[in-house]
Amino acid sequence: MRHSSIKKRARRNPRRKGAFMKAQFLTLTATRGPSRPRPRLDFGGLQLRDAGFIPGALVQALPQPGGLAFYLRNQITGTYSDLWRLTNQLGGKLMQVTQSGDPQQYPRLYTTDPFLTQTALSIGDPLIAVIEPELIRIQKLPPNLKPIPAAAPIKNRAGMEVPKVRICGLWLNDYGFGINAMVTARPEPGRITFNVRNDDNYRDTVRFAYKNNLKLLQIRQESHNRGQPVPVISVTGSCVNKAQFDPEDLFLASCSPGEITLQRLDFDKLG
Repeated sequence: MRHSSIKKRARRNPRRKGAFMKAQFLTLTATRGPSRPRPRLDFGGLQLRDAGFIPGALVQALPQPGGLAFYLRNQITGTYSDLWRLTNQLGGKLMQVTQSGDPQQYPRLYTTDPFLTQTALSIGDPLIAVIEPELIRIQKLPPNLKPIPAAAPIKNRAGMEVPKVRICGLWLNDYGFGINAMVTARPEPGRITFNVRNDDNYRDTVRFAYKNNLKLLQIRQESHNRGQPVPVISVTGSCVNKAQFDPEDLFLASCSPGEITLQRLDFDKLG
């Protein structure tokens, strides 16, 4: 497709007015098989469209400290050749927003270009994509931060949708949150802190939770990974309400041995 047609299509989508910021959790995957692995970044959704990244739009991808950034280039100062040369000098790539193949046909950013190897990202890294008008920033999450997607909301007795917190994965074992372990949950505005209890007497655990106004729960199991049991923390009701979580919230879990602090995603702290 010629560049003139790219500009014509991109100008039809003016920048949204007002505050807009969304996020997605991603993983940098690989292609070409285990013998010749090559990093692959592939994500999309209606959030991209809302930020101006419509199919056919021109995008400048550039390495950034700790990740990379995608800049929407609706308007170009100078010529396309000048932008192409500058992008190459900065170790980046010019690309177009594509379109998904499903019935929704949402915008999609997909690349396996070698420029990904010039970033600070590696295959398998957990990532977060912060989506703003005309800008998408991809950042690597630290090892002790785990991305927790929003769980499907449930309906309370009044028929209203309420958020549900659900944390699962074999990684919970690494921090002492094994199957059948007793856990306390302390809700505060914007967060819930989970602590493993290792009391010898169950009554002591119940007494401690009651005295400190904590919710007491037991880690259950689900079968994943070809039948392998996986620990699951699930909580809803007043505990989630006290944390002031909303049904569409995304979370980050800060982990240390015996303790997990689940926090609503804070864009200001992401930088």
